[in-house]
Amino acid sequence: MANCFSSSAAFISVIFLFHHAATASVKVIESTSRKLVLSWEMEDFSQKTSRRNGKAVTELSFSGANTDIGSAGEPVLPAYSFLAGVPRKGNIQIQFSSGSVKNVSLPYPVVTRPDRGNPEMYAAPTFTQQWMSQPKYQFMRKHRIAKLVIRPFIYEPGSRRVRVLLKGSCIITFPSSPVFGGVSPGRSEFLQMMKRNIINYEISSRWIPPARRSPGKKAAVSFPLADGPILHFTVGDGADGFNEGTIDRNGIMKITGQEIISTLGSSVSINQLCLYASEQGEMNDTTPGLSELPSRLVNVPLVRVDAVPNGVVDEQDYILAYVTEASDWVYFPDSNAFSYRLNRYTDDRHYWLKQGTEPWSVGTFSAPAQQGEVRTSFPNRILFKKPLRLPTIEEHGILIEWEGGIDRIWKRLTPGLLSLNENLQMPF
Repeated sequence: MANCFSSSAAFISVIFLFHHAATASVKVIESTSRKLVLSWEMEDFSQKTSRRNGKAVTELSFSGANTDIGSAGEPVLPAYSFLAGVPRKGNIQIQFSSGSVKNVSLPYPVVTRPDRGNPEMYAAPTFTQQWMSQPKYQFMRKHRIAKLVIRPFIYEPGSRRVRVLLKGSCIITFPSSPVFGGVSPGRSEFLQMMKRNIINYEISSRWIPPARRSPGKKAAVSFPLADGPILHFTVGDGADGFNEGTIDRNGIMKITGQEIISTLGSSVSINQLCLYASEQGEMNDTTPGLSELPSRLVNVPLVRVDAVPNGVVDEQDYILAYVTEASDWVYFPDSNAFSYRLNRYTDDRHYWLKQGTEPWSVGTFSAPAQQGEVRTSFPNRILFKKPLRLPTIEEHGILIEWEGGIDRIWKRLTPGLLSLNENLQMPF
């Protein structure tokens, strides 16, 4: 990543320089289909002092750094990222051990990232360990890879102290996966690039199954939306332009029997209704082979209410489905953390309702026989929100219509104010 300070007019010439930059390196100690053992070593690092907006700041660096971390307004810390090939399914386990750590006091605060209005560009990876990030999985053609980041600097802004990782070791354990013969050698530029960038390329290539060739004609796979009437709708904020990145439209949607009959017909089996949704987030930036093209459809489970219990959709019947926008929070059980899956190109998520062969339903359960617990108090941690539409205004003869947003309701419950009355729009 380019140094974002080199062209800034706010920076003045360097006053002085500490230490000499030395090369940091990640070396492969052991590479098998079961685990990958790596070593990390950085002999030293450099810190230089410059001035920004009239204040002295410290810039940290080390030779070999290929990225940095730090969102807008946060300290910018150089880091090292690399790609490791992983099996096509399952998650890896990471164990990182620090061997040598140096504590350093800095003369001035570490320079912070300026706010350039594009927070996604500098979104920091997720760290659940001190020195190593959680993996970010993606595909490079047929190779499934994990992007990992080592952050050798942990900075404490209050005391201006930084912990520097000089030596360490890492064990990456792979999930069980079939091993094949590997890819045939080649001399293409893309293949050479893959060998340079995937740290365990030889092992990674053995997780790729060989291409299968059928002697006869292959039967075409039926696309779920290929035939029959379809009820199509979208879920989003209904506004064009900048993606607000909210999840205000997430909720339970009710589709009445009258709406279903008007589009799908009067002889629709309620138990064969299928709701498909487009995938959340953005498409992968690599192109899979023709045999691996995904449908990018998600089957959404339904609650089916057959008010007239005859198995056919009547006007009194309805279905319920939990629908979301194109961007949403996603829970990763391995790291026990949430991450926001952003779609920068659209707010709308598409849904298709039709008769199909793979209906999904929400599971049912029986309520417990005993009486529920009665509580007379609760921790005051409840946050309500409601849609807010800003008024249309006129500035310099130009009519400006603001887009909507979220209005948060904050009420502190006290012995003198024991109730909360607000009109909230429910998702039905």
